[in-house]
Amino acid sequence: MKKEKSLLVLLGVGVVSSLFFSSAVYAKSGVFVGINAGLPITSTDYELKPNYQHFKDQLPTSGIGYSLGAEIGYKQELSKRFGVRVYASYNFSQSYGKKKSSETDPLLPLAVAFANKLDSTGTLGTLTSSGLESKSSVKTDTNLNATLTNHLAAANIDFTFNATRYLGFFLGMGIGADFYSGAYQYDAHATPSVFLTSLGQTGLAAFASAYPQLKTLQEPSEHKGSINGATAVGLALPLNVGVNLDLGSSTISLGAKIPLLATTMNIQGPSDQSEDNSPSTSYGAINLKNYILQAGYSYTF
Repeated sequence: MKKEKSLLVLLGVGVVSSLFFSSAVYAKSGVFVGINAGLPITSTDYELKPNYQHFKDQLPTSGIGYSLGAEIGYKQELSKRFGVRVYASYNFSQSYGKKKSSETDPLLPLAVAFANKLDSTGTLGTLTSSGLESKSSVKTDTNLNATLTNHLAAANIDFTFNATRYLGFFLGMGIGADFYSGAYQYDAHATPSVFLTSLGQTGLAAFASAYPQLKTLQEPSEHKGSINGATAVGLALPLNVGVNLDLGSSTISLGAKIPLLATTMNIQGPSDQSEDNSPSTSYGAINLKNYILQAGYSYTF
């Protein structure tokens, strides 16, 4: 009985070995078409203008989402172990990033600027400056959601190595173009902490009827808006790396597209986030890299 079990084990090992370590290779030469789906991971590097450096803490540094792609080309087996494939590829991906931030700023300079807008003579601004204690502050909690869309079109050349009958590896590079578009939606909630001097308790109260907007300095407020990234186009040099499972005409692959270059996109937003109709201005730029992890299927004719 033990001999029969040992024989079965040896036969099983022999079958597995013949399937995966045979010198015969299932990879096939010819024209191929393929589809893939995966996971994009978008990294960001912000280059904001000096006046908007404080926004960096409010912006997400990465995003994750979904990717869909297709490819068509020709592959040639050069030997039992080595091969090459040349193909065109297209990948669409959309990634999403979120960032919650909180910051506390002195209320006095903001309140004086607000008062000067209400009263061009500067009288109200002077009174506000004397009426608020320096410890007055405003806490702003911001929720920001980012959506980045990427189109990657490239011409590629990969070199393949067939480790076993079924299992192979590939390494190559592409050259093409990256197309990006992005949008940021923010929701900011401001909570002021107001401390009045004795002059402020009497003086600002006297102006309250003439300038009812002063009450907003002591009340929580909420601001919603968007920061838009202009459409950007850049040179793409993706590094292609992965594993193939060759089943004759069919190939299943797991791989990654690693960007060697970043694409720079301008960031536009309101010059004053506290005003709904504030004119748009440039905050600076964002450097984007989109790493794609994907699983694919291709058929060789």
